[in-house]
Amino acid sequence: MQAFGTGGMMMRLNKKMKKYSFRNKKTVKHIAILMLSILLLTELCGCSLASKEEGAKESRDELIGAIVTKEPIEKTYADFEWSKPVNANTYPTRITFEGITGQFFYAYESKMSGQDEKSSFWDKGDHIQTAINMINEDDKRIVKLKADIFFVVEKPGEIVKFYLNPVYMTSDKMKIYAAPGQGTPGIKVDGLKGITMGDTLSFKEVHKRTLLDQTTIDSFEIEANLYPMDKPLHIWLTHMTKDHQVIKKEEYISVYDRTKDTGYEANTEYGSVRTEPGTAYILMEQELLKPNGSTVIERQILDWDGFMTNDWDEEGREFERKATLLETYYIVTEGYLAKELAIICWPLEE
Repeated sequence: MQAFGTGGMMMRLNKKMKKYSFRNKKTVKHIAILMLSILLLTELCGCSLASKEEGAKESRDELIGAIVTKEPIEKTYADFEWSKPVNANTYPTRITFEGITGQFFYAYESKMSGQDEKSSFWDKGDHIQTAINMINEDDKRIVKLKADIFFVVEKPGEIVKFYLNPVYMTSDKMKIYAAPGQGTPGIKVDGLKGITMGDTLSFKEVHKRTLLDQTTIDSFEIEANLYPMDKPLHIWLTHMTKDHQVIKKEEYISVYDRTKDTGYEANTEYGSVRTEPGTAYILMEQELLKPNGSTVIERQILDWDGFMTNDWDEEGREFERKATLLETYYIVTEGYLAKELAIICWPLEE
């Protein structure tokens, strides 16, 4: 548009000049000065526009995470707070998107204060299994953020569709927003526990980003793995002797359910199960709600599998004891589950 506009202006000015007699040298001189002034202003405007465009690229909003939903969304700004600085680092917290039901996870960048350590990324998501990897490929630095999303199958043969909506933070770090993202095809699922759907949502943002240590990453990639589940209702743990006699039967309640109203208290053993003296194994019984509305009981025997954990005696002395990891699931929001790992501490050997 710039070349066309300048050329058109020159043609019009030339026509006007022809109307004047060249004997009127003063008029011709004024017109020539006017033409030069217009050309100069046009060039300056062009440079100014180019500078603004380059600046816009440099201040591009940064991809920080994603929110997985079952419905398409519109661009939505989040309410959030900043955490208190720890080692001069801070990160956004209490991030909520009003009107959106889904699973949100993100990564934030940190660096130890006063250290020469490189910038690192930390994965974060409330009740979501996440992991972040820093990969160097062909002299490129790539950050990959992955999350496991567990969801409840509500109806037999239900056809579901999920959307991976990218979440950005503005360059001035004043706003966080979710943008409409790509979706899966409609997928028919059953209420089977584990990787039965085999579907992965992925989103890839490719652009350089300068980190706190002034190095750069070449791309930020996000992936969500989807797992259909039956709805868990109750879990019972029965402490059994080696002769298969019942010592104690108790209902296991997740840490989330025990603390969602009162809040988590430090130094409290919410995530551990202390077995009764004489316990040789635990019978785990889990009641599940199937998509057809029926309930089933799944049973599993838990015994020591070679895992050791640190523990402390009454006098505060640390020692190792036999333990087993207990994997359970609980409801966190409408239609979504979270995985919880607890530790079964076996009786001390006399």
